[in-house]
Amino acid sequence: GHIPVESEPCNPPTHYGRSKVAAERVALAIKDEVPVTILRPTGIYGPRDTEMYQFYQAAAKGVMPLIAPRDGTFTVVYGPDCAAAALKALDVEHASGSIYFVSERIFRRIFGRVVALQIPRPIVKLAAAGAELVQRIRKQPGTFNRDKLGMLLAKHMNCSSEALQKDLGWKPTVFFEDGSRVTVDWYKKNGWL
Repeated sequence: GHIPVESEPCNPPTHYGRSKVAAERVALAIKDEVPVTILRPTGIYGPRDTEMYQFYQAAAKGVMPLIAPRDGTFTVVYGPDCAAAALKALDVEHASGSIYFVSERIFRRIFGRVVALQIPRPIVKLAAAGAELVQRIRKQPGTFNRDKLGMLLAKHMNCSSEALQKDLGWKPTVFFEDGSRVTVDWYKKNGWL
């Protein structure tokens, strides 16, 4: 439940996250020679998104398979709001080497009329290994594998964009309830749902 701040050490649970931290170190090493701003967006969602699409698909069927604990919390950001944060980083004066989380607000998992089924951890681990095997056989990457389990099984996946709001004047303009409505409408209109 701890809300991390940008100055705290990063300990990402995935190879992907660790590679991003390594890239940040490379960029920060030249912050005195070129302007560097690091944005760390949380889960980005919205029309055309394919990563969160699977969750919307499940919700449309009325059943949401739960991997993380039911009482966990998370933060997300609507795609156009994330783009606006990048524009603020270009347009507003700030110190080179600044790091900002880009997120909306913290949510408890809300299920509405969806039946939420908690999947036992051993089954999730087995499914991830199976998905990874299929991906290797097909020689195609996928979004579900054993490396992602650290992130998917975490009870809390959140952060605060307070520094970004204070330093650059950015604020989220679309909140999850409205953004999800727009996203689902787009998926339906384009035949995805």
